[in-house]
Amino acid sequence: EREGEGEGEKPPPEEPKLEMTLRQLASEVLKAVHGTLQWVQFDDGVVRAWVALRLSQTLEKRGKRKDAVAVIEDAVASINHARYLLLAKEIDPNTSWEALDAVPSVSTKTGDGGVARRPNHEMEQLLACLQVDVLHCKYRCLLALGVEHAHRAAAGKQATNAATRLKRTKEQTIYGTKSRKQLREEAQEAERDRSRPLLPPKQWERDLVAGCNKNAYERAVVLIEMARLPRLSEDRQRILQEASDAIAEAEALESRIEDQVSLRPSLERTPKPLPPRLVMRSATAMIVSADPWRQPKGEPPADVAGYSLYCKNEGSGVAVSLNNVEFRGTGIARPHGDKIIVHGLTPNESYVFAVAPVDPQGRVIGGVGETSVPVVALLPMPTLLLWGHVCLSASQAQLSALTRSSGLRLYSHFVTEGPRRDLWEQNPVDRDMLRLDRVQASPQALLRVFCQVLIALTDLAERETLNGEPLDTWIVPDDHYEVGLRGHVVRLRTSKKLLMAVYVAAGIDDEQLCCKAGLRAFHLLLPLLQMKRTPAFLFQAYAVVHSAVRVFLKAGVARGDAEG
Repeated sequence: EREGEGEGEKPPPEEPKLEMTLRQLASEVLKAVHGTLQWVQFDDGVVRAWVALRLSQTLEKRGKRKDAVAVIEDAVASINHARYLLLAKEIDPNTSWEALDAVPSVSTKTGDGGVARRPNHEMEQLLACLQVDVLHCKYRCLLALGVEHAHRAAAGKQATNAATRLKRTKEQTIYGTKSRKQLREEAQEAERDRSRPLLPPKQWERDLVAGCNKNAYERAVVLIEMARLPRLSEDRQRILQEASDAIAEAEALESRIEDQVSLRPSLERTPKPLPPRLVMRSATAMIVSADPWRQPKGEPPADVAGYSLYCKNEGSGVAVSLNNVEFRGTGIARPHGDKIIVHGLTPNESYVFAVAPVDPQGRVIGGVGETSVPVVALLPMPTLLLWGHVCLSASQAQLSALTRSSGLRLYSHFVTEGPRRDLWEQNPVDRDMLRLDRVQASPQALLRVFCQVLIALTDLAERETLNGEPLDTWIVPDDHYEVGLRGHVVRLRTSKKLLMAVYVAAGIDDEQLCCKAGLRAFHLLLPLLQMKRTPAFLFQAYAVVHSAVRVFLKAGVARGDAEG
């Protein structure tokens, strides 16, 4: 009987299986890896930040921007912690003052010639560049959330206006038929309501900029992302100019700090102790050291056993006093040579410091010394990378002046003038040369942006040279070599930028950039092959492009065979 009853029953229908897209699968895998790294407290900041960045980018493409921002905040915290530990490991209690030149300040000047490279220099540069990419992703998502907020507000306004118009239509029997003017105004209102804003509210953008406080690096990132939104050309130029001013402000402040901390200990006798020397800083802590104090002649010598540090916010009050002991590490007597660490600082806030000499019993002698220059509690970012982003945004908006001024910051850093040659040996291709020492000392993220800047400068040169000139002036006729000479010179000089981009892109194994720059150089030099007297260096340029593209094509074929 049981078997008979079972034969008449039908099995339950199978639930439909939802297939995941590759993007959804990637986000789920990255989410699991990200959660695991947090759970085990993985101590590799680069890996944690890189996984968080890729996860946030995937979530951003899926439209889950709030989740992406939450992941990015974890990445920012990981990078700050990793950079702080990396810098703290390099501080030796017995290190001489020459090795304490504001460690994070000097390190942001990527690949400077003459600056001694420390053991963790490459890792520090990698983390700093990764922090810039993470912040760009963060504020891109926040601005997109602002646009979504504006869309919701516009949709609510549209629904309210539609309900008002419908109510007025139903009340025509009471208030009378609508006039033509009212109908026309309602039609115009409905047309306006159907449009959706492309930008976040102005207050939303002002809040993002104000949230950066005194962090000029982060403010520049916000402004660059704001300029990439669909705006009028005048607004983009104004915003990018503000970003340029913010980067220049950050560089000026770094220069002031470096000038103070890199001075040799003064041998002069001063009535007050000199300002303390910055050793290291982060977003919440700073380490300083005090130079020996030499009292003026004629005064009774004081038994100085050490120093105590005092700190306050910049702008609150007149000068540092003995009452400024609200931060952990201040107001405590320290012996000579000890480094003093101050904890509990507010990120992106500016502080000033001063030291006071103390006797063996810990009592202050005389009072507080001279005040230091303001120091913002942050970890500096590579300004060259920020200048590169300004150049790319300005090139996208076709702002020639900003493209040139910001692009030349990177160009002058990585490129130098070639060796002097006799007049009959000169050619435009040999005028500029790469500084290979700086290229080798720079992280891949910066070199990748440098290649993109070279292509942007090429676009600028072509656009300005062709503007208002007929195309045939770029091609030299066979019987008049002088005609179009200016166009040839521009082509050759511009092609050198592309050849340098090919060289750098090949060095960092960026196939897409290498092929893009190589094809651009090929098409740029192609009209010069119509000349009867084709110079030898033209064939050399083609050989460089051909070799680079062929290497990557072979590598792509090899990978395809391996995957097959």
